[in-house]
Amino acid sequence: MLHHRTDTLNTASIGLFHELIPEGASIIQLWSGAIFIRGVIEDLMGIEVNAAEHCLRAAPRLPKDWNAAVLQDLVFGEHTIRVEAAGNSVTVFHQNGPQDLWVECVSPTGERSECLVKVGERNKVSWA
Repeated sequence: MLHHRTDTLNTASIGLFHELIPEGASIIQLWSGAIFIRGVIEDLMGIEVNAAEHCLRAAPRLPKDWNAAVLQDLVFGEHTIRVEAAGNSVTVFHQNGPQDLWVECVSPTGERSECLVKVGERNKVSWA
C-alpha cells in the first residue's frame, strides 16, 4: 500500500494537498503526506505512544529485503526519540523528555521486552 501511495506523490503541485486514489488500490483519499507518515510510523515501525503515561511500544515489521530502518527526531508529547530497527533488534534512544520513558519492544515473532529508558540514554533489545 505504501508503494502505491508513493506513486501518487509526483502528480501534484508543491504546497497542495494530495487528494488522489493510489493506482491499483481501494478508494482512499490521501490528505497530504499524513497517511504515508502514519503508515511508516505505525505500520512499518509499529510505534504506538502514550504521551500522558510516558510510554512507547515499538513492534517493527520490516520487509524481508530491508536490513534496517531508522526514525529520528520523532516527537510525541514532550519526548523526542530515535528508533532503529534491524532484523532481530530494536534500539530506542530517548533524546529528550521531562522524565524517563517506559518502552516495550516486540519482535516479529511476538517476543516482548520492557525497560525504562532514561533521558539521554539508549536501550537495545535483541532476539535470537
